Amino acid sequence: MMTNSSSNKTIEEAPLQERRVRGPRFDVDNLLKILEMSSDIICICDSGIITNVNSVAVDLLGDGDSDGLVGKPFLEFLAPEYSTAIDNFFDVLAEETEPFPAKMTAMNGNEMGVKINLFKARELGGDYTIILARDVTHQVRISEAIRRSEARYRKLVNNALDLICTCENGKINFINEAGLTMLGAKDAENFIGEDVSVLFHPDYEEIFTENLDSLVEEEMLFPSRLVRVGKSYVDVEVGVTTYDVSGSKLMLEARDITDHNKAVAALYQANKTLEQRVEERTRELTEEIVLRQEVEKKLRHSASHDGLTGLPNRGLLLDRIKAALALGHREEKKFALLFIDLDGFKAVNDNLGHEAGDQLLIEAASRISDHLRETDTAARIGGDEFVILLSDITDKVSVGKFAQKMVKFLSASYPVGTAKGEISGSIGIALYPDDGSDCDALLKKADEAMYKVKKGGRNGFRFISD
Repeated sequence: MMTNSSSNKTIEEAPLQERRVRGPRFDVDNLLKILEMSSDIICICDSGIITNVNSVAVDLLGDGDSDGLVGKPFLEFLAPEYSTAIDNFFDVLAEETEPFPAKMTAMNGNEMGVKINLFKARELGGDYTIILARDVTHQVRISEAIRRSEARYRKLVNNALDLICTCENGKINFINEAGLTMLGAKDAENFIGEDVSVLFHPDYEEIFTENLDSLVEEEMLFPSRLVRVGKSYVDVEVGVTTYDVSGSKLMLEARDITDHNKAVAALYQANKTLEQRVEERTRELTEEIVLRQEVEKKLRHSASHDGLTGLPNRGLLLDRIKAALALGHREEKKFALLFIDLDGFKAVNDNLGHEAGDQLLIEAASRISDHLRETDTAARIGGDEFVILLSDITDKVSVGKFAQKMVKFLSASYPVGTAKGEISGSIGIALYPDDGSDCDALLKKADEAMYKVKKGGRNGFRFISD
């Protein structure tokens, strides 16, 4: 509510020392009620001295206390650069029709930007003045921020490395300094008001004249070529954006890619030359690579297989037996080892020669491997000694039947040169897990069973458990 120095007294009831600055008495009740509804700072002054203020003034200037306002000159709350700059402040502002921009300082020291309207109220008697001050601090700050932002934006645009050009309805209205340098021009006035197509090579004029608006929607950079002063050209990438709701104001940004294109061309040529050299070198290396692969394959094979018969050697056999032991332990699978020694091989080797002996071993290895399953393994572990690993067997009877067939296959005649080698096989058998639980034990048991066959007349088989 409107208040004076004594909130409980009307102006007529105020002491004489307060009334002496107010002149004749007047009825301000209705006026005070109306002014209290305003959101602006309102002060009533008599000869420049504040006599009444509204609650907004109390909050913003008096820091919630009206006693610090009433009775003080209004100019004390006005910033010095405004209060001292204008003689007869109240008379001058009373003649103004537009709000007067100024700064006011509250009792707590806070400054605020205001716009002041001042009205003389002579008809009320005395030298009364009604002052309305609207707080525009926030608007002032926004305006200052906008001005600073515009200044920064203009500085950034002018210091940009790319050409930046704005146009309205297809007509150029701004080109930055980098753009003028790119075009080889000194003065932007030569372009202002011209159609934006004057910047482009004839091959691109139509694109940037008839289809300029559609380029905004693409949101991509377009390869193009600009015309420099002197009719030389510069290769660029152009992006088009709009900065107006209506879409009539467009901004073009062009980046010089001349050096980039040269680098791309040089890189392409270098890559082409390199590809040719690589193709030549590839042809030279292809045969060498194939040869190395074949050699490596043979080396890997020879490391795990017998060089004469091609069967797995002792090392690979031991790996297969260990794998069978692990499977048997995990899944309770049974397997058998058949230790084979060729009867009569020494006589053939001594009488017919090593070449005939080698042919006999190759034939024996073929007969053994031809009658195995894919899951079984046949290996040559010595001169005329072979071992068969029968995996996942069901019972002893099935192993005996397989051994009987193998004896028959091995005892058939062998063609060795012009003679017929009379060969047979002695086979000893050990079963897992009945006869052993590790590799060495099973091989030893099978070997012992094979020797018992030899002592018993050869050309047969025997289980170590029999």
